[in-house]
Amino acid sequence: MKRVVFFLMFLSLGIMGAKAQKYHYDVNHDGGVNITDVIFVVNKILGNKNPDDLNKGEAVSLGLPSGTLWATYNVGADKPEGFGDHYAFGETEVKNYFDWNNYTHCDGTEETCHRLGDISGTQYDVARKQWGGNWRIPTINEWQELVKYCTYEWTTYQGVVGAKLTSVFNNKSIFLPAAGASWEDDIYDVGKDGGYYSSTQYTRNLNLAWNVWSFADDIYSDMLTKIAYGRSVRPVVGIDQINHYDVNDDGDVNITDAIFLVNKILGNKNPGENYLAEAVDLGLPSGTKWSNFNLGATKPEQAGDYYAWGETMKKNKYSLNTYQHYQNSKYANIGSDISGTQYDVVREKLGGKWCMPTVADIEELLANCSTMWTTLNGVSGMRFTSNINGKSIFLPAAGRYVESSVSDGGNRAYYWSSTRATEYQNASFTLDFNSTGAFEDIEVIVYGKPIRPVLK
Repeated sequence: MKRVVFFLMFLSLGIMGAKAQKYHYDVNHDGGVNITDVIFVVNKILGNKNPDDLNKGEAVSLGLPSGTLWATYNVGADKPEGFGDHYAFGETEVKNYFDWNNYTHCDGTEETCHRLGDISGTQYDVARKQWGGNWRIPTINEWQELVKYCTYEWTTYQGVVGAKLTSVFNNKSIFLPAAGASWEDDIYDVGKDGGYYSSTQYTRNLNLAWNVWSFADDIYSDMLTKIAYGRSVRPVVGIDQINHYDVNDDGDVNITDAIFLVNKILGNKNPGENYLAEAVDLGLPSGTKWSNFNLGATKPEQAGDYYAWGETMKKNKYSLNTYQHYQNSKYANIGSDISGTQYDVVREKLGGKWCMPTVADIEELLANCSTMWTTLNGVSGMRFTSNINGKSIFLPAAGRYVESSVSDGGNRAYYWSSTRATEYQNASFTLDFNSTGAFEDIEVIVYGKPIRPVLK
């Protein structure tokens, strides 16, 4: 205990630099930021165990909309390429023989299967039973989300054939070995396919459950399998169910994270807590101030990052297939104006009173500023100069991200507002400009566009 107290006293003496924009101060998810969070981080640095620490494979964040994290290896394995053990649906013990006579959840035949429902996190969940904590079997919806938002590659890893799934959001990946399936006392199709259970029983026929199969040509997330067969299990955990030791989100857990927490508790500011850009007062009637550079940029002439409307993660591809708020052939209703909500990437990244501009903010900017197509440090764009106080901001002609590349860069700009064009299911209002002038427009919400933050 003396060691921890001395360490905490040392932490309060200074602060080290950081570059992150979002911090995870509530390390243990108890709803408060206090000395307990510091102790959790210190324990992690010293190699001590904390309550609720995951006790098995690493939980990989693929940036999925649901926040689901995927384990790096199967139940029964100790490395990504390990096959692990095969389990029948709803069974939690390893066995060497699989048939209907010895299947726990029927009365000896496939016609007498019991109704288990969705077993994720229940007494029938082998991931929960074997790994503990909050690990569980993924639902079929979570498998389908994984397949939808990842690119697929049939490959060999450490000499083992299997499927590599790589996130379109952050390029992180997981490997699913082709471990085959078990029936009676044999294992079939090792190296040819990988069958993985979901937690979801097929309610119309109780001897079936939804699962995922990967083959050399593709991966299929709408498959049904007989529940007495032995198949692999890949666990998942919710992002809100793990401890976030990397407080400053710099990819490492060290003394800096503890310092950030101590400063937060003491009321001191940490690097990055204030947006580094200037909030320019253009004297607008509403009092709204405009940032002097884009979200994700560090200079006025930089394009910064591109986002689809209502998403808070950068991606490698911007299309209908990768759009988070398009599910089951329809656009989700996330509100007619997302400024300041959970869907506002500016609020998510910068916090405080920073937010996306509404269409009314854009109209106010256009009504009270003169515009000039010009260049800044060799970058083409538009300068907006206040007719009220003469101050100005420069917006680069950053183009837009369509599919996998930026188009119109240097020639035109499309800046998101937070306001949906309600007469169109797939469009929102933007601030557009080119060498001929600036104007309000509407754009398709699935494509990536830059954002110029405002301070209310």
